[in-house]
Order: sequence, then C-alpha cells, then structure tokens
Amino acid sequence: MAKKLIIIDDNLETALSVQKFFTQKGFECIVSNDAIEAFTLVYENAPDVIITDIMMSKMGGYEFSRMIKNNNFTSQIPIVIFSALERNIDKFWAYRSGVDNYVTKKDGLEALFDVVVDLIQKKPVSPDYKCRLLGAKIPCEFSFSDEKNKENLIAEFDLIKNSQMDKIPLVVKIFRVISKYINCDVVALSFFSKDEKKLFLDIGKCALSPIALFELKGKIAKREENNVEIEVVSKRDGNFAIDDLSSFKHCVELFCGVQNVSCGFLGIYFRNELAPNELKFLQIIKKEVSKIVEKVYLKDLKARNALKGVKNVYSQVDFEKVLSHEINWHKKYDKPLALIMLEISNLSGVEELYGAQYCDFVVAKLATIISDCLSENDFLYRGEDNIFKIIMTTSSDVKVMNSIEYIKTKAQDPCWLALDGDYGINLDACGLMYSSEYKNIWDFIEAGYEVLDIARGAGDKIIVR
Repeated sequence: MAKKLIIIDDNLETALSVQKFFTQKGFECIVSNDAIEAFTLVYENAPDVIITDIMMSKMGGYEFSRMIKNNNFTSQIPIVIFSALERNIDKFWAYRSGVDNYVTKKDGLEALFDVVVDLIQKKPVSPDYKCRLLGAKIPCEFSFSDEKNKENLIAEFDLIKNSQMDKIPLVVKIFRVISKYINCDVVALSFFSKDEKKLFLDIGKCALSPIALFELKGKIAKREENNVEIEVVSKRDGNFAIDDLSSFKHCVELFCGVQNVSCGFLGIYFRNELAPNELKFLQIIKKEVSKIVEKVYLKDLKARNALKGVKNVYSQVDFEKVLSHEINWHKKYDKPLALIMLEISNLSGVEELYGAQYCDFVVAKLATIISDCLSENDFLYRGEDNIFKIIMTTSSDVKVMNSIEYIKTKAQDPCWLALDGDYGINLDACGLMYSSEYKNIWDFIEAGYEVLDIARGAGDKIIVR
C-alpha cells in the first residue's frame, strides 16, 4: 500500500512540483496551499509524513507544526520542513516547534526524499493510530456559520477601531472580543510609547507565577530594563497555576510596527489544543489588533507633537498616577475632586477643511486655553481619543461649571482660529464630582465617559454631576 504524504506550500507551483516528484516515487500525495485547511486534511487522510513550508500567508509552518504536535490525535505524524530559509535560527525554531527534520529547497527534492523515507522507517505511524485518527471527530469543520462568525468578529473590531476610547476601556473591549471567539487562557497586550512600558493582561482563570510574569515583561523590555508595569484588567474565578510560559501548549505572539518602528505587542497563550475554526479567528484577531495598535501609536505620536510646550500637560501614565493619588487624598481628607472631560466634536471637520497641520494647531491652542484656567494643583491630559481630561483638586461644582463655560466660550470664538467666516470649535463638555461610589480610577473615568455621552446629545448645555 502506497505511503501517504500531505504537502503544504502557499506557492502552489512548488507544492505541485513536490507532488509530481513523490508520485513518481510511488507515494500518494495530497496538496494544500493553506495550512489551516491542511489541518482538516490530516484528520481526513491520516498521512505517514507531512511536508510543509515555513513562510505562508495564513499560517506559518512553525505554528502549524505546533498545532499538529500538541494534538493527541496527530502528534505521532512526522513533519518535515521544506523551506528556502537556510539560517540556523530558522532551523532552531523549526525543531523547537516539534518538527522531525528540516530540508532546505537548495538541498533539492532528492534530499527531501531521503529524509521522508528515513522518517517512515524510523517513526512509522501505526495502522491503529491511523484508524483512531480517521475515526476522530474533526474539532470543528468550517461551515456557513463559521463564515458568519468571521464577519461578526471583523465587525466587532471595526466598532472598536472607530470608537473614541482611552487605553483601559479599549484594552477591555479587545480582551472581551478575543475571549468571545477563541478559548485562550492568557492574553497580553502592550502599546509602546515614549512615556511608559505597560503590559495589560487578561489572565482568565490562571495564576501566573513571578517567573511567568517576568517572562512576559521580557517580551517588551530590553534585557537590562526592569521598568515594565503589569496591569491585570481582566480575570475570572479559577486557579490554574502557570509556572512559566513553557506551561502553555500553544502561543501566538505578534509585534506590531509602523514604518519599521515597533509600536505594540500581542500575546495569546493556550493550555489546550486549538480547533481549526479558532485558527481562522486567530488570523483575523492578529490582523485587526495590529491595526488598532498602529492607530493608537499614530494618535499618541500626533498628540505629543501637537502639545509640545503647553504647560500642565501630563502623559497618560503620569495622569493616572496623579488621579489615583488624588482619589486617595480625597478619601482620607474628604477634599473636593472633579474630573472634567472636553471633546472637540467637529475636529474631523476642521482637519478635512484645513488639513492635519492646522488641526494640530487647534488642539495645541485649546490645550493652552485649558491650561490657562487651571491652578497649579490641577492636571491636564489629552488621550488618544482626542478627549481632554482635567483633574481639578480644589473645585466645587460651581467652579467646575464656571471653568467649563470659560473654556467653551474661548474655544467657540473664531477670532483666535484665524479662519474665514465664523467657523468655530464645537466642544462637548461635562464635569463629574468624585464620590465614594467609585471603587477605583477606572470606575471614575468610565463614569466620566457616560456623562460625556449625555453631554454629546445636550447641545450647548453643560452637564456637571
């Protein structure tokens, strides 16, 4: 009986040439140019050997190999990498992923043939093992409902991309979408910026050891640095102990970049095997999260450039530290504390009419107006969502109202804008007085967003609560 091979290469011409060669040698060959599809083919055909490329568009050979080797039904099937990559580091990661041998395309098909024959002799797949595989249920066959879920997943990420949120609510939304579509155990996300190195975590039901946390920090920090802050924004009841990252059977790690500059990191970690539909969702998640990270980076870069030289403007990390400190001070001494949120509702219109450079001028000018009405104990931050947040530490609700009225009056005066006609700046604004009902700064900020939503529909009315 002819031995069976599955050949995977997204260059179909290459895959067919390998198929032709092995068919002439008496093998039965199944070809695929999609590693995700090939996972299903393995269940349907129970091959004796799998031959795969590394660099493929939908899923790489390393990731595919880990999927096969971490699955009890398929782990005994030998895998050979057949790739144009010749570096030792490529071979290192191949063997780390569980492959049984590595042949470069430069070595040729005869060398590949010798390796395949040797593996069949030394690591034969038993008939009983094949029967068990053929009788196993494929984790999830792709159907119309899967395609519909893919559309829904993309739509949910589109909503996130088009929303105006600060980092914490943005991260929470991303984590919720990821956990909805794939059964992962830990998700790590970081937005690289000049002001901070923070790694946000959804640890699910896992209890991460100090070693595992140190390894995660090392993903985004240089070896000599130890300034990465960990922030767990989501967890659920459970206690699966994770000693180190090798405890996970599968991981997906992605570094996002803009114009050769790293701007973020996404890591998704699994204790169990993935179903094929989760693989497809993973490809979408990697692509969509990368877009969001790039967008945040560019907005952050633009915000920093626009507000150079304006006094009282804080970075996000410093603003959050100050707000946390002021909340503790408020609780201890019962001092007044207010959060003002201001949004230029027609900023996109200004940019469309007058260009990005003038838009930066408008933002900087508004920041100056805001800064001028603040005391030395007040603090200002402009987020990636183009919303200005102000901490006022000695303010009654009347003073908050007066401050907002002053800022809105100044902003809506077209004189300082130097624009033709009476085209002014439209501001939606609200104020929120701190009270004990808010458990932490995120509850306080989230409540501020809710009040701002009300202000957006209130016209010129100023909402202070």
